[in-house]
Amino acid sequence: MTTFAGCGDSTTTPTESSGTGTTATDASSKKLTIGSASYSSADGGIDPAMGYASWSAFRYGVGECLVTFDENMQVQPWLAKSFEQKDAKTWVFELNDGVKFHNGNACDAAAVKASLERVMKLNSEKNNKGGRVGDVNNMLIDSITAEGNTLTIKTTEENPILANLLCDPLWVIVDASVETDGRTDVIGTGPYKLVKASDEGCTVVANNDYWNGTPKIGTIEVKGITDGDTLTMALQSGEIDAAQELPVDSLALFSDTNKYTVSTAATSRSSNMVFNTKSKYLSDLKVRQACALALNKQDFIDGLMSGYGELAIGFFPQSFSTFGDSKLTDTYSYNMEKAKELLKEAGWEDTNGDGYVDKDGENMVLTYKTYTSRQDLPRLAEAYQDDLKDIGIKMEIDYNDGGWNADDMDKKGADSWDINCWQMVTAPNGDPMYMIDSTLGKDGYYRYGGAGEDKELQGMIDELRKETDSQKRADLAVKIQQYAVDNCYMQIAFHKEQSWAMSNTVTGLTEHPTDQHEITVDTDINK
Repeated sequence: MTTFAGCGDSTTTPTESSGTGTTATDASSKKLTIGSASYSSADGGIDPAMGYASWSAFRYGVGECLVTFDENMQVQPWLAKSFEQKDAKTWVFELNDGVKFHNGNACDAAAVKASLERVMKLNSEKNNKGGRVGDVNNMLIDSITAEGNTLTIKTTEENPILANLLCDPLWVIVDASVETDGRTDVIGTGPYKLVKASDEGCTVVANNDYWNGTPKIGTIEVKGITDGDTLTMALQSGEIDAAQELPVDSLALFSDTNKYTVSTAATSRSSNMVFNTKSKYLSDLKVRQACALALNKQDFIDGLMSGYGELAIGFFPQSFSTFGDSKLTDTYSYNMEKAKELLKEAGWEDTNGDGYVDKDGENMVLTYKTYTSRQDLPRLAEAYQDDLKDIGIKMEIDYNDGGWNADDMDKKGADSWDINCWQMVTAPNGDPMYMIDSTLGKDGYYRYGGAGEDKELQGMIDELRKETDSQKRADLAVKIQQYAVDNCYMQIAFHKEQSWAMSNTVTGLTEHPTDQHEITVDTDINK
C-alpha cells in the first residue's frame, strides 16, 4: 500500500512557515481585521463538530486536521507526518512529535482519537446535534485505536477515500477533554487561539507556542458582513484590511489599483437549485422541465456575475476531468419556447390574459427559498424570477436568512416551498460522494427534494458508496448526475470563482481551491 509522508514532497501545506523570523514581540502589536460574507457559526460558536461552523475554526487558524489538500487537490500530511492504507480496511496515521493544543495538552494519538470520536458522537443518528450524520456515516469507521503517536482507523468496509474525507473541517482536531459551547473554549492546535466567537464574528490571537512556526500577527478579528455594498465600503474606508467574497462587480474597484491585492481561485463552489418533486406544481416532470429550460444561465454569468463563473450542468466544474461537467449532457439548456410548450402540454396556459399561466382557475405561484449572505444568490433569484415570468410563471422569493435544514423543510410541509437554492463547495474532499449523497441521498443534510424516494437513484448512490475503483467511481458519479439532471431533481446555475480582496499591506492570504484555507502562520500585515 502507498505511504504518504511530508518529507520529500515539494508542496507547501497551509501551515508550513516560510521562516522569515518574525518574533512574538514583533507580532503582538499587529492586528488584522477581516470582513467575510460567508462567516459561519453554530449557536454563536465555531465548534468544528457543529455543522458548518467548522469552516470558521478552520479558515481562521484555530484548528487543523490530520491531513489536508494542496493546491492541486492532492491529500498531504498535516498533523499527521505520514499516513498509509495498510490494507482494505486499515489506515495508519503517524503524528508529528511535540504538537500541543492551545492549553498545553499533548496532541497525541489518544487526544486525536477522542476528538474524532466526539465528532462521531455529536453527529450520530441518535444524537445529531451537529447535523452532519451523513458525512460521519460516509466514513464507515468501525474502530479507532491509539498508541503513542500512532493512530489506527479500521473501517467496516473498504473506504478508499478516507484520507480525503478527513480533510473536511468537520474533522478539525480539538482537545475533547475541554467542554465548549463553541464561543470560547475551542482548543485547537493552529497558529491562532480563539478568544471569543458569536454569530457576528470571532476574534483570535497568536499561539506563540505553535508547533509549525511563529504567527506574524498578534490579533485577528473577523466580522461577518453579509451585505455586499457594506463589505465593499468597509474595505475602501479601511475599516477592514481584507474582504472575503466581495460582490463580483466590486472586485474591479480593487483589481485596477496597486493599493489592493486580489487573490482568486477556481473552486467547486456552485449555486444549487433543488426542485421539490412533492409540491403540487413541481410534482409534474413537464413543469420541472419548463422551469429548467427557462433559466438563462449564460446571460446571468455574463451580466450579473461579470464573467466570474462557469456555466454549470452538474455539481462539479469541468476541471474535475473524470466526473465534472465535461462528461455530462446539458439536457435542459436555455430554451424559452420549448419551456412554454411543455407548460401547455401540462395544462398550464394564460387563459385570462394576466400574463401568468393558470389551470382550473388557479395561477401557478412558485415559492423560491434562498438567503442573502451569499451576494450572488439574491441576484440569481431575481434573474430567475424574471426568466420564469417570461414563460408565464409567477415566483415569490422567500429569503430565509436564519437558515434551515432538510428536517426543518420536512416539518413545514411539502407545499411550503417549490425551489430551494443555496451555495456550497461541492467537492471539498476531491471526491463526488460528498455532494451526491448530501443532496440526493435519502439521509443527506441537503435532501430537500424528492430524490431520496427514487429507488433507482438510491441504488446507484449505494453502489457509489461501496465502489473502490477510482474510474468506476467517476463513471457512477457521471451516471448519477445525468440521471438527476434528466429527471429535473436539480438545476445547477453556475460554478463560482472565489476571491479575497485586501490592502496591499496584507501578505500571505490567498484563496485556495477548497475555499477552506485562509489564515496561516505566514499571514502578515505591515501598515
